[in-house]
Amino acid sequence: MKLRYYLFVLLLLPQIANADCWDKTQVIATQLEEIVRAHETAKQALVTIRRNAQDWKNLLLRGNIEKDKEVLLKRFEEQKTAYQKELIKLKSELLVINKGADMLDILEAENKKLFTQYKEAYQKYGVETLNAAALADRQVQGGDVLTFRTLEKLDNQLSDLIKEKFRELKVSINACIK
Repeated sequence: MKLRYYLFVLLLLPQIANADCWDKTQVIATQLEEIVRAHETAKQALVTIRRNAQDWKNLLLRGNIEKDKEVLLKRFEEQKTAYQKELIKLKSELLVINKGADMLDILEAENKKLFTQYKEAYQKYGVETLNAAALADRQVQGGDVLTFRTLEKLDNQLSDLIKEKFRELKVSINACIK
């Protein structure tokens, strides 16, 4: 529904004759685009960090087989890198919309801490036996919870902001076409 409404707006905007009304509506539409962009990045970051957590579990469970360990370590590192790139992108997008700075601070601090914990646990215990893997897992257990919850909270806040901005856009459009 939102996408349909947004497409309708894009088709309607050029028909608005009042320049002031057009400008105001255009600003709101631009703000909406920026919020949607940040929301999509936050959702992708959450998906990526969840995949990374799953890759950690896979490494713990199947890392005792040398061939599997190489593949799993590589995948774990790729997800880590992807997540860190998404955080950088998210930071720039949140700065543009001037929202979520407090949550971004948490995410950046947790990012450093979490991946340090993973590295230390892996180096200390390894994954050569299930017992070693269990000890490594215990060392990092719960270390990703704050990251998950912060990203989920950010996702909800941005979703609410999108709804609010759509309402604002609808009001602006209705005012322009009256």
